[in-house]
Amino acid sequence: MAILFRRSNGIYYLVTSHNGHRVWRSTGARRRIDAEKYLRDFERQGEVSEEPKAQPQQLTFKQFIPEWRTYADTNFARSTIRLYYESIRNLLRVIGDRDLRGYSAKDMEKFKAARLKEVSTSKTNIDFRNVKALFNVAAKWGLLEKNPCSGVKLVKIPPQKPAYLTKEEFSRLIESIKVPWMRDVVAFAVSTMMRACEIVNPCVPSRNP
Repeated sequence: MAILFRRSNGIYYLVTSHNGHRVWRSTGARRRIDAEKYLRDFERQGEVSEEPKAQPQQLTFKQFIPEWRTYADTNFARSTIRLYYESIRNLLRVIGDRDLRGYSAKDMEKFKAARLKEVSTSKTNIDFRNVKALFNVAAKWGLLEKNPCSGVKLVKIPPQKPAYLTKEEFSRLIESIKVPWMRDVVAFAVSTMMRACEIVNPCVPSRNP
């Protein structure tokens, strides 16, 4: 089965499958109606079942990003997209630009190790999750057979000891607060272990009788 796919250059491509590989053919058309005519002529001539005349055309990671951006603009907030682009820049800096199918699980492990030397464990995991999500979209669109991040685990975050105040530290904290009502709020928060939003917001009555 042949499908039409419009790339970021505005040209429609005909995408078919041969021996488990995607084959890309340019229709040369920028209008959908012209591309559909090309598709009808292509299928009428029976070329779908013929041996492909050219090797499958692939996208590099950089070439994929503008097409992904169209998807991102309709699914993510701008702040989220900015985080993705930061992860994109880091991947290109550490691993480099390649054919989408040229990345491996080993590359992803190298990417994690490099980022872990530069930033925190949490930030490393954010970068890795973003890159994995990008490759998931590429796989969903049939641009690669397997996500290179599949099977690669997040960096394990070591457990941290809970932070707490000693009685002496709590006393000094209370004494340092000069505003009476603020002192009461802090004492109440420490005593009840309630969060600020739970203390500030009024109680919502239960709907149950």
